[in-house]
Amino acid sequence: MIKANNFLGLNLLFSFALAVKERVDNKMKNRWLQFFVLYFSALAIGLNQFKVPPIMGNIAQAFQVDITSVAWLMSVFTVAGIILSIPSAKLLGKIGPKKMGIILILLLAVGSLIGAIAPNFTILLISRIIEGISFAWIMLLGMVLISCWFKPEEMGIPTGIFVTFPALAPFITYRFGAQIAANTAWNSLWYIGAGIAAIALLLFIITIKVPKMESGPQAVAGEPISFIEAFKNGKSLILGIMQGMVAFVLYNYLTLYPQIFTNFYNVDPLKANSYSSIFGLFALVMCILSGVIISKAKKTNMIIFISFIGLAISVALTFKLTPGLYIVHTLLIAIFASLIIPSVMTLAPIVAKKPSLIGYSVGIVNFFYYIGAFISPPIITNIVAANNGNWPSANLLLVGVTVCGILVSLIYFVVNKKKVYQARIDDSEIKTS
Repeated sequence: MIKANNFLGLNLLFSFALAVKERVDNKMKNRWLQFFVLYFSALAIGLNQFKVPPIMGNIAQAFQVDITSVAWLMSVFTVAGIILSIPSAKLLGKIGPKKMGIILILLLAVGSLIGAIAPNFTILLISRIIEGISFAWIMLLGMVLISCWFKPEEMGIPTGIFVTFPALAPFITYRFGAQIAANTAWNSLWYIGAGIAAIALLLFIITIKVPKMESGPQAVAGEPISFIEAFKNGKSLILGIMQGMVAFVLYNYLTLYPQIFTNFYNVDPLKANSYSSIFGLFALVMCILSGVIISKAKKTNMIIFISFIGLAISVALTFKLTPGLYIVHTLLIAIFASLIIPSVMTLAPIVAKKPSLIGYSVGIVNFFYYIGAFISPPIITNIVAANNGNWPSANLLLVGVTVCGILVSLIYFVVNKKKVYQARIDDSEIKTS
């Protein structure tokens, strides 16, 4: 009888364990399914953002404008990010992540449709600003949703994957954009972009579910938050400055790599787009690997410092390449930029002084990122134009930005070291008393 009872007890325990495991497995699958819908939505934004660089010449010809004017189509995409990146944290707390996601994808689709039928270049610029509102919100939305679905110690890999969308997008557009435009018309990419956004919107509505948050901007929406208090956080500001610097460099290459290969190195335009797409592929792989590296190394500030040194050396060699080094150069830029961006994004929520300031901390970092992305292509193309098409004339500025990145990352490293040291002293004094 006792044996029978023991057997029954073990059987019930085993059944209970299986039921728990199945529930956990389903929960795991569900959160990863939601994550990939989020990723597809972000990718839809990236594809619309980077539909311009492969066909800059086509657009310039269609609207009878110069390349510098066309470069503004990339820059104005980030205008909304500069304006909305910090207030978006408050908006998120009011309307919630799901509604925010629906709104941003809807604006992306509408903006792309307006651009497809734009009668002049001014309307096309305005349509890009409307599309760019989605880009202004997606980073914050992504980090908040990831923090809903994953524990802090699990966030490294999904964060690393999520930030690959700006790398995968140009890989696709550089690979196929010019051919599609050549076979149809420049605005076919705008119609395709609107269609992809519509699919993302439908998937987002059906799939995304947001659990109640115990911390973060949603949980404390009712708590009064001081905007000035968020900006008093020196660490958030330093992280933002670093992110702005790497964005300045990155968007130069994301936007102008085909022009550099074509105009400076005299590479065939189709081959130049191919090299640029490889850059996107390398960045994609590195962003995923960086998530693993960040999780394993646990020395994120050191990763940023070393990566800025590597980026500075790589940028300095931009106009000293031989044909055999073209792909190597795209690999190096991709490696170092793709290590810095997710590293900074991982630190942004951590340095917030309290949960209610997490959204603002991420918003500050994004604010500087958008400024760097906004000013880079027009500044570089204007410097080149002012020097009669001399591309190396713009490289001194790019190298200077990366050197400043080294110095700022070193400042963050020292400040963080002092904070940790002081915390240890304070903890020791408490224990002693």
